[in-house]
Amino acid sequence: MGIILYEMTYGQPPWICEHHIELIKKMNSIPITYPEKQVDPTVLDFIKKTLVMDQELRIGWSELYQHPLICHNKKNPLRSPVSKRFIEDSISLSDMQGLQSQ
Repeated sequence: MGIILYEMTYGQPPWICEHHIELIKKMNSIPITYPEKQVDPTVLDFIKKTLVMDQELRIGWSELYQHPLICHNKKNPLRSPVSKRFIEDSISLSDMQGLQSQ
């Protein structure tokens, strides 16, 4: 989930590789960097909490569902003002298609 949101936010994956073995090596040795882009702090917090490598320290499902990006006032999942703004600000499909052709 964190990787998908990272890609939606920044328009690229955190590690670029040709083979899955190379990806695993990078994941284990290269910390994730966050491009300089104005990102809502709630979105960034959610991405960072879902991308913690140690599963014991990573956000759990119950905490995830209570995160402000997902739930507003614990009643309306994916209806919070931050979620709506994130969805509206995410990279568009045409932007994604342009990235694939590069």
